[in-house]
Amino acid sequence: MRTDDEVVAATRNDPERSGGGWIGALGVRPAWRGHGLAKALLLHSFREFHRRGKRRVGLGVDSENATGATKLYESVGMVVDTEQVVWEKLLT
Repeated sequence: MRTDDEVVAATRNDPERSGGGWIGALGVRPAWRGHGLAKALLLHSFREFHRRGKRRVGLGVDSENATGATKLYESVGMVVDTEQVVWEKLLT
């Protein structure tokens, strides 16, 4: 999505992953958040995947995401399919 010369929101979709569609990235610039752009991109992506015969769409998200992403995904009807725990250690 653009406004004048600036890209304010974008999604990168893969129609051939995990037996259905995959939303590989979804982002909205901070100044444009809260205007429904991410939801609009998700719904557009769902329609396009459906038009192409895909009946399942997935994406990955950090459950600790501070932008409210998980609530957005739930609001458009997505449900948790799989959870992963990742451990890390910083080496100094």
